[in-house]
Amino acid sequence: MSNESKVQVDWEGAPAETGPVAEPVARPSGAKRWITIGIAAVVVVAGLVYAVRTIGFYRHHAETDNAQIEAHVNPVLTRVQGYVADVCVRDNQRVDSGAVLVRIDERDLRSRLALAEAAVAQGRASLAAARSNVEVARVARDRAGDDLARYTPLRQKGELSQQQYDAARSAAQAAEAQLQAARGQVDAAAAGVGQAEAGLDAARLQLSYATITAPAAGVVSRKSVEKGQLVQPGQPLLALVESPDFWVV
Repeated sequence: MSNESKVQVDWEGAPAETGPVAEPVARPSGAKRWITIGIAAVVVVAGLVYAVRTIGFYRHHAETDNAQIEAHVNPVLTRVQGYVADVCVRDNQRVDSGAVLVRIDERDLRSRLALAEAAVAQGRASLAAARSNVEVARVARDRAGDDLARYTPLRQKGELSQQQYDAARSAAQAAEAQLQAARGQVDAAAAGVGQAEAGLDAARLQLSYATITAPAAGVVSRKSVEKGQLVQPGQPLLALVESPDFWVV
């Protein structure tokens, strides 16, 4: 028995070609599907957490490209004229309140203080002398008054001449005038002492200005003073930026 071969023939009489057979698509297994769902859930939760934190941050914070940092800046000025004897700080140095920043040469100021002290001493001596003169004038006034009181009845009796009586009365009046003048000198001397003491206080104050201290704690900035420089009252020497008082505007 012979083998027979079967050939498919199309309508035109040619053998039909057979193409490749498509393989079935493999579907993902259940484990892979759950892993994918888990990853997606983690991404969603992370996104929600980030969004919540971002919203919370911007509720209490602000961002801008046009902001500036502001702070309390204390200009440090000199109040007296003189040469700078010492500069005790440098730029960007942090200092405490009351720290010495600059020292002005005190020699001229101490000379003025000595003159003011001498003026006070002289004024007080003049006041003491004036008060002593008042006591002398008071004694003289009392004596002249006693003489006049003694001479008055004698004149009434005719036992004293009119000339003597007039002389006693003039002496009493002169003594009273001298007492009033002495009291006026006391007032003038007292006023002089007050003026001299005011000058002394001013000289002491001027001397205190020779030591320039920090008005508050902060950082030294804009230093423009050097040792040996002649400075004038009101001249800025440096600035003191108070810390940590900064804010954004």
